[in-house]
Amino acid sequence: MKKILIISRHEIILASLLNHLYENGYDAMGALRDAEVLSFLKTFKPDAAILAGPFDQVELQRLMTQLIGNQLDLPVLVYQGSAKGLLEKVNKYFNQH
Repeated sequence: MKKILIISRHEIILASLLNHLYENGYDAMGALRDAEVLSFLKTFKPDAAILAGPFDQVELQRLMTQLIGNQLDLPVLVYQGSAKGLLEKVNKYFNQH
């Protein structure tokens, strides 16, 4: 089972995405705050991270730097859209890798 860390600043968006991924066989954790991101990188050890926006450009760059700085080989997907669309993007990514 693939492990995915979803980072969002919007609790409702995060809950919807997590639920959709769980229902489709993914092990997913969600982080609303930076401290949670760092903790989950160490304890959950995700196979990929998803930045589920919207994020402004400065925050997006900061989060990318934080993720890559803590786990160089971690794939990071940036996504803004529906839960169904996210599932399609995640499935496509993991089918290619």
